[in-house]
Amino acid sequence: MMKSGARAGLVGVAVALAALAVWLAAAPPVWWLNLTRPPVTNPVAVGRALVAEQGCRDCHRVGGQGALVASNLAGVTARLDDAVLRLWLRSPRRAAGGPIAMPAFRLSDGEIVAIIEYLKALDTSE
Repeated sequence: MMKSGARAGLVGVAVALAALAVWLAAAPPVWWLNLTRPPVTNPVAVGRALVAEQGCRDCHRVGGQGALVASNLAGVTARLDDAVLRLWLRSPRRAAGGPIAMPAFRLSDGEIVAIIEYLKALDTSE
């Protein structure tokens, strides 16, 4: 028979594990995304898919298509270097220096590189 102290310890561990699972699902840190997302093998194709999936064109004009609620992304890779683009995709609030309408996407490092490579491909084709 388990003593009440041991049972309370197991309950505490179970609660901690449940809280960890909720945190990883709701606001996964980059290291977790990098571990759990598949590697990007075709960055331009993956970037194109991510731009569609994440709804970038709901606010931005990308590749001549989309809204102009936010900035037009034509030529963005010539205006901003990769480090700045990575910051915008990782933490828009920090990149803007304060509150901004652009959501914080939960993207792995490989997914961010893929979006940047897709934008570069668009910029070289235009």
